[in-house]
Amino acid sequence: MRTELPSIGKVSSEIFDEIILPQLGRKRPEILMGPRHGVDVGVVDLGHGQVMVTTTDPIFVVPPYGWERSGWFAIHILASDAVTSGIRPNYITMDLNLPLSMTREEFEALWAVMHRECD
Repeated sequence: MRTELPSIGKVSSEIFDEIILPQLGRKRPEILMGPRHGVDVGVVDLGHGQVMVTTTDPIFVVPPYGWERSGWFAIHILASDAVTSGIRPNYITMDLNLPLSMTREEFEALWAVMHRECD
């Protein structure tokens, strides 16, 4: 039976296994832990006994939380994924999903908290 795409949200493990996983580009030996459904962490061997842990999650800002709490929560959710690898996070990549109604002032307040939490 053919698995259909969901109308919204993340793809199922079946879609991941059938379509995404077989087509990830060239296989590279330095990829120690590559893409897996439901796993937000990857590991790359940099050589000389060093590895880089990558993680990604969309950042959803929840205005009812307030900008301070939303910024704190966003950074700590990203960092917690990296920490599960056992390696201290040093860098961050963000996928910002911001409310359409967000003002510049609100974004500045949110970003200031995110900066503080990364410092």
